[in-house]
Amino acid sequence: MEDLPEKCIIPNPYNIPIHDQGDKPSCSTQALAAMWEYELSGILEEQVLIDTDDLWEKQLKYGTANEHGDTIEDCIKISDKYGMLFRTESGKRGIFYREKGF
Repeated sequence: MEDLPEKCIIPNPYNIPIHDQGDKPSCSTQALAAMWEYELSGILEEQVLIDTDDLWEKQLKYGTANEHGDTIEDCIKISDKYGMLFRTESGKRGIFYREKGF
């Protein structure tokens, strides 16, 4: 078995920040948002940030998350149904749907 490197640098040309879930058990929300931020930033060729607080609140409101956490499957269901609020570095704002787009 090969030795693994001590550290790995993931390319981040659009300076996508590392999400901090704080005291919310929203790790799946944070992970899904980060994945889409990387993808959408590449498509739009500028930094795109997903509103993780909005996505988390939708999960709480529609019953796919609770004070104990969420799952990636349920997070995807909510984002597909209600979309994800986003903003770009240049100031564009909107809602992104995985299957419908912008």
